[in-house]
Amino acid sequence: MTPRESTIEGEVYTHRYLWASLKRVRDVAAEKDEDAPFFWLSAMLLAYLTYEAYLNYVGDRVAPEVWSGEKEVFSKGKYRGEEAKLRKIEEVTGIRVDKAKRPYQTVKKLKKVRDMLVHGKVEKFRFDTVVEEDTVPKMFQITLEEYVSKSQFDRALHDTEQLIEHIQQELGSKWEYDHLFPGKALVGSLASSTGNPKKKI
Repeated sequence: MTPRESTIEGEVYTHRYLWASLKRVRDVAAEKDEDAPFFWLSAMLLAYLTYEAYLNYVGDRVAPEVWSGEKEVFSKGKYRGEEAKLRKIEEVTGIRVDKAKRPYQTVKKLKKVRDMLVHGKVEKFRFDTVVEEDTVPKMFQITLEEYVSKSQFDRALHDTEQLIEHIQQELGSKWEYDHLFPGKALVGSLASSTGNPKKKI
């Protein structure tokens, strides 16, 4: 066959890539015992990154003129960070997320984990304690451990999925956006593309 030039265009759905990665880390954590907290931590970070990526996915569709300058727009003033991105999406689309309770509050707490890891610094500590005779005192005070446990891991994954799918469902229920947000947000292909054959080479 004669080769032809072709232009291929497509999209990679980063939020689905991250969620697929998270599920694999979760499965590994289920097989571990002593090392499980390290996998919980990784999965919790991936959960928040999935949420970040999903907001960018939505914003690119409902307000492309804003998201084309995303880094500049959401780095100062009224619109700063992921909370501001969600607020902008709410303003543009008319959807609402209850920010006073779960699942939003759980995802908001995850941002603290994300920030501690992404902006990782040496944590210094000093504390007084009472040491009973013939006992070994607690020698460390690690803030990150306050956020990582099996129950917090389970809640983080459940609530992140619930929040994302709530936003997806709300958008899908509006006629002007239903064609852009069909089905589940975290289920489906990781990418899509099309090609247009052109002239023969």
